[in-house]
Amino acid sequence: MPRLPHWKLGQAGYLHTIISMNNMLKLRFLPSWLKVMLLVTGWFVASLPIHAQSGTGAIQGRVYNPARGEYARNAEVRIDGTNQVTYTEGDGSFRFTNVPAGEVTIAVTFIGYTTVNETLTVTAGQTAVREINITSTAARAGQDGVVELTAFTVSSEREGNAKAIMDQRRNMDITTSVSSDIFGDVTDGNVGEFLKYLPGVDLDYVEAEARGPRLGGMDAQYTGVSFDGVRMASADANRPGESGRATSFESFAITSIDSIEISRTTSAESPASSPSGTINMKTKRAFDRKGRVFSYNASLNFNAEEWGLSKRLGPDEKENFKWKPNLSLEYADIYMGGRLGILLGYSHAESYTEQYDMNISYNKNPDAADPRELVIREINTKDGPKWIIKDAMTFTADFKATDRLVLSLNAIYTRTEGEFWNRNFTFRAANNNNNINNGRGTVLGDGLTVVRTASGPSNNIPRILNGGGSSAKKTYARTITPRFEFKPDNWVIDGALSYSKAFNDYDALESGFA
Repeated sequence: MPRLPHWKLGQAGYLHTIISMNNMLKLRFLPSWLKVMLLVTGWFVASLPIHAQSGTGAIQGRVYNPARGEYARNAEVRIDGTNQVTYTEGDGSFRFTNVPAGEVTIAVTFIGYTTVNETLTVTAGQTAVREINITSTAARAGQDGVVELTAFTVSSEREGNAKAIMDQRRNMDITTSVSSDIFGDVTDGNVGEFLKYLPGVDLDYVEAEARGPRLGGMDAQYTGVSFDGVRMASADANRPGESGRATSFESFAITSIDSIEISRTTSAESPASSPSGTINMKTKRAFDRKGRVFSYNASLNFNAEEWGLSKRLGPDEKENFKWKPNLSLEYADIYMGGRLGILLGYSHAESYTEQYDMNISYNKNPDAADPRELVIREINTKDGPKWIIKDAMTFTADFKATDRLVLSLNAIYTRTEGEFWNRNFTFRAANNNNNINNGRGTVLGDGLTVVRTASGPSNNIPRILNGGGSSAKKTYARTITPRFEFKPDNWVIDGALSYSKAFNDYDALESGFA
């Protein structure tokens, strides 16, 4: 028996009818006029589109920045005429679902770049794919013609900082986000030499070397430092005890970092051990780039006080060059039709530093016999030339298992060696007490601008001391972090497993000095 037209809600948005003769026979208890009405209504409705239930599709694309040769992260993508807005991921990708079929216009906004409007057609049940290029406002002005402006002051910043500003704009916490290349080359690849230019960041120093950050005026041990949200192990014998919890900049190099994000607020995802805030460093990824990229940077590091190309006598009683070569290499490429991204990076930094230091010890305990508020009792001067060598290697891999699932792997290895030669020359005038024979009272003059010591048979404290020490501080740090990120329509599910180990030791130098 032939089937009559049927009705159901199809994906294309048309209502059809399905009524079989068998079903009609099952409804034989209905009046004849009602059966005929149902049949006619089914045929009529089958020919009408249901506009209220029109079909939907999806939009998927990537935003590319030709000026930097990489994809734009955190660009704002908005569908005109709706409240649908999203932000691009690290590889510049974005996606909209449940987009009504038909002609759709999307707008892409990025700080310092001209807003791009793209119109595309969405087909029900299909995904419209588009790659969008953004152009900086300065470049666009040059293309369109001459722009005449009134008097103004020119200040420039690297285009990479626009990407960091978009990170900051998207973040729900109070953050400062900056690109790692905004200040150019950084001495010894030390992240501290970069962070010291940022507002609200203080640094702990060991002699002339930046070791760890402080936020909010709190001790460095309360500042969390992480790579892509994962803490790293850090070992620094110069900061024992509770300060050993603090992260030392010896454990990594800035050459593997794309941008740095400083958060001064504590959210639900912030670790409880970081009440003063967190510093998160985002590593470079191959998916940020387009195609194969090979970059290199070579330079020489000179010391202003030992300027010259020829060899000079050093603290090790040998002649050597005080200038040293610095090198960084980076290779990134995309494989398997854009599903696998690999990045390899290596950097070598070496420098010679003249370290001068002067310490003055005061006695601050006046008494009736000596009412002076402050008395200088010891002056110590130190000359501590130092060699710093840092080698860092980075490997990152990202695999798009599906359009919604990305598997990643980070591996970072850093080796740092600091060879120092400290020479101390100390003038000691008195003990740090009120002893009448050799205490603060034996220091003559005003005790500040003039420091002389009284001699006597019971005063054997005044003396000149010559000392020092030399060693090579060696630090090794390695971190391996596999992770995943799964993105259903309106959810982000991610996780990571991290193995991190750091080692610090002091080795004696082969030869010293008298």
